[in-house]
Order: sequence, then C-alpha cells, then structure tokens
Amino acid sequence: MSSIGSATGLHSSSSFPKEAGTMATTVEVPFPPPAAPHTGTPLEPPSVWVEPRWEYRDVVLHLADKAPLSEAELNLLGQEHWELTGVVPMEEVVHYYFKRVANP
Repeated sequence: MSSIGSATGLHSSSSFPKEAGTMATTVEVPFPPPAAPHTGTPLEPPSVWVEPRWEYRDVVLHLADKAPLSEAELNLLGQEHWELTGVVPMEEVVHYYFKRVANP
C-alpha cells in the first residue's frame, strides 16, 4: 500500500490505530490484480475490399415539352435502385444524373 498524501494526513498503512470517537486515519486503496499476460494470437477478421462498379443514367427533359420529374417518377427510379446524384438546369433543358451499383 502507498501513501495518499502527507498533507491530508491520510496514509494507506495500517500503523495508525483508530481511536474511539475519532475518524479513521487509514485508507485502503484496492488495486486490481495485474492482468494475465496475453497468450495466443489475436484474431482479426479478414478484409476483402471490392471496388464498387457504378452504372450511370442521364435523364434529359426539355422543359418546353415536359415538366420536371415528379416525386412519383423519382420514386419509381428509386425502386429500380437509381440514386439521384445531381441536377443541372440549363435554359430549356434539365439534366438529372443518377447512379446505381452495376450488376456483375
């Protein structure tokens, strides 16, 4: 056991007996037992990185002929796993860019 601090008057040794009606003059500081040495090889799960392959789609709408894509039309594309990645409005044309993981 080690001394906690001489300024506080508290020590971890039991050399100071407790007198009746006084505060304890010792403090027990429990320490956990040392860890057992590691035996064996640590297990690490295998890592296999596969580069995703993307498929892209450009939907071009001429605003003179058709209104922008509706929520229902976007949801239909989403059901086919197309993800909207960008919209580029031009003067009379809007480009909707989609991507999805390509089938191997």
